[in-house]
Amino acid sequence: MRKSLVLSFAMLAACSGGGDDGNGPTRVATVAISQGSASLLVGDSVQLAATAKDGSGASLSGRSIAWTSSNAGIASVNATTGWVRGIASGAAAITAASEGKSAEIQVAISPVPVAAVELSTATLSLTVAGSAQLTATPKDARGNALAREITWATSDESKVRVNGNGLVTGVSAGSATVTATSESRSAQTQVTVGAVNGPVIASLSAALLRPGSSVTITGSNFDASAAANLVTIDGVSAAVNSATPTQLLVTLPPAGSFACEPTHNATVSVTVNGAAGTRQQPLQVATQRALVAGQSLMLLDPTEVRCNELSQTGGRYLVSVFNTNTSVSSSATFQLRGAGATVLNAAVAPNVTSTVSAQMTAPQSSSSVAALFMGAELQASRQEALAHRDRLERERALFRAAAPSLRARRAASSSVSLQRVGARASLNVGTVGDTTSIKIPNINASNHCSNFTQIRARTVYSGARAIILEDVAAPLAGTMDSYFQQIGQEFDNVMFPIITANFGNPLAYDAQTDRNGKILMLFSKQVNDIGRVVGFVTACDLIDPALTSNPASYTSSNLAEIFYAVAPTSTATGYTSSLQNMTRDGWRRLVRGTVIHEVKHLTTFAERFQSPTADVLEESWLEEGTAMHAEELYSRTITGATFKGNTGYGAAAATGIYCEIRPGSASCPADRPKVMFDHFAWLYDYLSSNETLSMLGGVGSSDGSFYGTSWAFVRWIIDQYSSDAVFLKSLIAEPHLTGVSNIAARTGRTYGELLGDFSLALALDDLPGFTPSRPQLAIPSWNMREIFAGLTADFASQSIFVRSPPLQARALAFGGFASDVATLRAGSAAYFDVAGSQAGKQLIEVRTAGGGDPPSSLRVAVVRIQ
Repeated sequence: MRKSLVLSFAMLAACSGGGDDGNGPTRVATVAISQGSASLLVGDSVQLAATAKDGSGASLSGRSIAWTSSNAGIASVNATTGWVRGIASGAAAITAASEGKSAEIQVAISPVPVAAVELSTATLSLTVAGSAQLTATPKDARGNALAREITWATSDESKVRVNGNGLVTGVSAGSATVTATSESRSAQTQVTVGAVNGPVIASLSAALLRPGSSVTITGSNFDASAAANLVTIDGVSAAVNSATPTQLLVTLPPAGSFACEPTHNATVSVTVNGAAGTRQQPLQVATQRALVAGQSLMLLDPTEVRCNELSQTGGRYLVSVFNTNTSVSSSATFQLRGAGATVLNAAVAPNVTSTVSAQMTAPQSSSSVAALFMGAELQASRQEALAHRDRLERERALFRAAAPSLRARRAASSSVSLQRVGARASLNVGTVGDTTSIKIPNINASNHCSNFTQIRARTVYSGARAIILEDVAAPLAGTMDSYFQQIGQEFDNVMFPIITANFGNPLAYDAQTDRNGKILMLFSKQVNDIGRVVGFVTACDLIDPALTSNPASYTSSNLAEIFYAVAPTSTATGYTSSLQNMTRDGWRRLVRGTVIHEVKHLTTFAERFQSPTADVLEESWLEEGTAMHAEELYSRTITGATFKGNTGYGAAAATGIYCEIRPGSASCPADRPKVMFDHFAWLYDYLSSNETLSMLGGVGSSDGSFYGTSWAFVRWIIDQYSSDAVFLKSLIAEPHLTGVSNIAARTGRTYGELLGDFSLALALDDLPGFTPSRPQLAIPSWNMREIFAGLTADFASQSIFVRSPPLQARALAFGGFASDVATLRAGSAAYFDVAGSQAGKQLIEVRTAGGGDPPSSLRVAVVRIQ
């Protein structure tokens, strides 16, 4: 169904703020930061908030805050969001400034403390004069390795000695404890020294060990029986396939048996009769990934998601972790962990400081916007979106319940249907001036198919495909004929051809309804009074009560293809659009996009009712997204925007949405309808909270973001894989599949593949300096960055579009990190911008916060930006 608008522009304009003397904006007197000081560990971060206040101490909304750090090498701060990150030990002052006023806090950065020490083995067996290398790794509380000093000690030097590098040597038969200590944390290895010569590892056939591979261990004092040799790599047992006293052929266990760690020196141990020999050998557990700038990869196999390692080539990467679950109520929790390799000695990569959220140059804001197009319209649309989705869900249930019996009864009782259709065709609606009684369903009722208001309507326009009816009791009845005729002609000449060419026939079921070959459009203040809706259609009107098992449940049916919409209520001039105070021009500006949006819904209803096999209506999120698509196609005929034309904000060419919010101003046509603004407003909502919102439906009581996200998903798919007409028609013609299954069938691509590429395209579309190696990483029809920059500039005085671009990736530096995502909704993605100085290969692990396997619905897409 259609989103709509309630509050008037005039009311908002009166509340748009005042100056200190009543003639100008209130000046900022002070700036207050949310806390007085902060203490962080290196690598940790904190979100600061600041508020601009007037002279009386009252908070001022809509004022930009600029953040700076006195020493970015100690503590960095995002200039627009106030996100502070600890870089190195020390202290720095963080300043928030607005309009010449500022405040600052001191931030102290401390080194990450050692929480534990991990030894390469808990037990060790040596022979007299034999030696083995122990490795100790200090780690922080998250399990990340730390580069810290290690102190070694032995409990009995007469039995075991240990040097400052952890090399343990057997002195005499017996046992002792070797302790490794770092910053008051320690770990111990129990060492047993035997008099018998133990195994000695001289070499391994593989310079780099890999899970699942086979390797030959060469040395001495091995047992000739394979089963008598215990071989472990980092404590994980390997299979011994064959043995001689000097060689062992072993197979390493699969990757899942090892902890996900960066490439490092692993302890290879051979134990025979209680005596052990060890050797350090590089082990590579993670799957290796190497990308050049512009290249991307998709990890769609669940077994590939957890443990991956980027080559040591520096640069900058965008990582998208996306949730392929299809239930909007589902969400996943995970942690993205990073660690640097400890064995490779490649050159350090140059530092990269740019971020995914690079800003575009925005057009200058216009003062005419505040007087005409206020945020109340958008807020009303956001609040109503879920109500429309709920109504569509009721239509889906109605179709599931009624369609099978209607088809069966229609086949068995076609004469009854024809008699009723003949009676309906005799109603006086076909000639201008005719009057008739029409029922308006009460869509707020639990069963709107049997709850209605009856009104009397006059035919104002009768064209090739549209009959327009006006409620005779409407406030401006009899004075709106020219407006109605213009809309009727535009529908016949522009909208109806768009619908039939790209979606299907909204009159496909006409032979079972009124058989007049036309769509009725009824404009009545009764629709205004329903509240928060500009227009609607319902499948109830396609149902002949006589063909149902319970006719009383369908008494509101007009047995016609009919669109219900609001009527103007005010004779004033201008574009006022509240439902109870709507001018003619304000009404015309809003209702035109609503007409084609709702007729698209009607097309879906008619095509599915007419189908001999269809058993379900389309899922609501996709039905709304494609109805928004109908508006986009209509917008093209007005603005001149083109398929894959990379249309921007349109401040110069007026092909974008610039003129939608200032009709009649300089360079903008007075008759420009509001069509595309909501597409990008809702998409902005999603991109601002991408982890907790979803394209698969609303989350919470006022979330309509899925309107914009589902539209953008469909737009991206058509840009990449099809054309408007081919793709959209095939969606509606499909009788059984819905939602992502329907989309996957149309494209020949899996849902995971589509969602992964789409997530990258949302983040990277028109990113300055980025050239993708595949076209799927862009949205060719729209320049998203320019559009969001334009909205942010135009609405700078209102708290609506507060940052450009709205999508902000989590910034992470190469090396050790752990970023926790508490909620990732189905059909959405979390983004990570990984860059900086690379001392070795970079591990990327997706796991639970506790270190377990990640949720099975998660997949990963990675693109190298630089």
